[in-house]
Amino acid sequence: MENNNIENKNLVKILIGIIIALVLVIGFIIIGGGIYQFISMKNKISEMEKVQKEQEKRQLENQMMASVQTQTKENNKSSETKTNEAKTETKEVDPYERRFTASDMNDTLVEIKGVRDGNKVLVRVLEGNNKGKRGYINLKGFKNITNSALRSLIGSTWAATGVNNGVEMEYGLILHHPGSDIYSYNLNKELIDYKLSGHDSAVKYDCGRDTARNFIQSYDPSACY
Repeated sequence: MENNNIENKNLVKILIGIIIALVLVIGFIIIGGGIYQFISMKNKISEMEKVQKEQEKRQLENQMMASVQTQTKENNKSSETKTNEAKTETKEVDPYERRFTASDMNDTLVEIKGVRDGNKVLVRVLEGNNKGKRGYINLKGFKNITNSALRSLIGSTWAATGVNNGVEMEYGLILHHPGSDIYSYNLNKELIDYKLSGHDSAVKYDCGRDTARNFIQSYDPSACY
């Protein structure tokens, strides 16, 4: 009887030991699983942070690239604007863009500065209300006057007087010698003499306009054929 009690006690101890061992094993498994889950979650969080940093880095690079492209476009646009403004300013400050007419001149002294666009004689006004101003006189009667025809006259002083052709009352300006009447010595005769002296191509009459011929003394009709 006593032996049975001892065996029963031993059996109980063994069972208790087995239970404790099982509890310990299960505990270790649970703790180990928790540790694994913690490490795995930490790795996932670290990977997500890495991916997020990469995305932020790409976004920042894209923003910087877009900013550089925008700035480049603005600089190019600004450069084009400045270039166009410079061209506009250059055009606006042309000192000879003004046309002087018969109403601007009355035996007014001018200095010849050159010629352009056919029959536009460039001048600088030496007296009167327009003193110091530059512009051009449309020398009627001529279709084309080359630089060579006026080269020797650049810098010379003439008087500009408004006249009409006496027939159709078309008004124009005659450049003549200061102090003399407009017919004795004028630029028209000077150009005609130059033309007839062997420089036919240097000066051309305005043959298409009959009224223009009345502004030219010693007009030679054969020059139009």
